Amino acid sequence: MEELKEKKRRLSEDIDSLVKTADNLAEKAESTGSISFVTQSNSLRRTSKEKTSELKNVEKEMEQTLETLKIC
Repeated sequence: MEELKEKKRRLSEDIDSLVKTADNLAEKAESTGSISFVTQSNSLRRTSKEKTSELKNVEKEMEQTLETLKIC
């Protein structure tokens, strides 16, 4: 269970960091008109969506583990 909690914490931190960086790059893209910043921002957002999906899976796994522990 502790492993899942740690994995959830790491994923949450990663997602927050990716979104903040993507937002910063989007702001740079707006101010400079550079397409490369938009591309980088989109890539980071895509990665954050993937990690969000992974986070949901970890949360489901945690719920299942808790249910199993309650039954025992």
